[in-house]
Amino acid sequence: MLTETQYNAILESARGFSNISLHYPDYEEHRHYEVLHCGANGVLLAEPARDPSPVHWAANDAAALVSLLSLAPGNITVPFVPREFVAPLTEAGLFVLAEFADFFNLRLLETASALAPRQAEFLNADEAEAAAALSVAVRGQSRGFMGETAQWFRAWMEEGHVLALREDEALAGICCVTVYSGGTTLWVRELAVSPSFQRKGYGRRLMEQALLYGAERGAVKAFLAADLNNANAIALYESCGFSRRGDDTELQMARGNMFQE
Repeated sequence: MLTETQYNAILESARGFSNISLHYPDYEEHRHYEVLHCGANGVLLAEPARDPSPVHWAANDAAALVSLLSLAPGNITVPFVPREFVAPLTEAGLFVLAEFADFFNLRLLETASALAPRQAEFLNADEAEAAAALSVAVRGQSRGFMGETAQWFRAWMEEGHVLALREDEALAGICCVTVYSGGTTLWVRELAVSPSFQRKGYGRRLMEQALLYGAERGAVKAFLAADLNNANAIALYESCGFSRRGDDTELQMARGNMFQE
C-alpha cells in the first residue's frame, strides 16, 4: 500500500508530463494502487487486486502511454484518454468503454422542495460486501460502470454516505452521496439497483432521496457524471432536474473482453 508521502511524490512526478489522468488526486481512493512505472517516459499506477484493474497514468504522447500500458497485465480500464490518443490505443488493442459528461442540477433546493419527504436509510459499514456484490452484478448493464469493492465503499462512508433501499431485508439498491465545495454541491455516484429488484422505480427513489439528502445539508446544486451512451440513465437524471453542462467529456478506454458485447 502506498504511503501518503509516496503518493504525493508520484503526483509531483506525474504533473511534469503534458497528459495526466490524476485530475482529482485522492490518496484514500488510490492508496491501494501499485506503482508499475515512474520514470522519464511516464507514470503508471494500477490496482491489480481488481478485475478489470483501473490504472492512472501520465505521459507526453500516445506512444509513451501504449508502452506504459504494456506493463499492466490482464483487463484494464484507462481514464481521461485524450481524443487524439484513441486511434493509437485502438491499434494497441484497447477500445472506448465510455464517454462521460458532467450533468448538473443548478436548482437543487427547488427540485427537492417538490419531492415528498422521505426518511433516508443508510448503508451500514458491515454491509459493504453486499454493496460491492450489488455494484458488480450490474456493471454489464451500463457502459463504463465497473462496480466497486467493499474496501471502496468503506472508504466512501468515512466521509460521505451510501443511501440504501432494502426489500425483505435484502439490499435492493444503493447510491453514494456526499457534499463538497464548501458544502454547496451534492455529488451523486454509483447509483445501482440489483437486477432482482429492477423495474420497480427504485432508481428514481434513490435519486430523489439523494436530492433530499443534499438539500437537507445545505447544498444548492448537484453534480454527477454520466456516460453519453446510457440513454435510460440520462432520461432519469434529466427528469430530476439535471442537464449537461459544457462540451468537455472524459473518454475511458479498456483492454480485455469482459465488457465487450
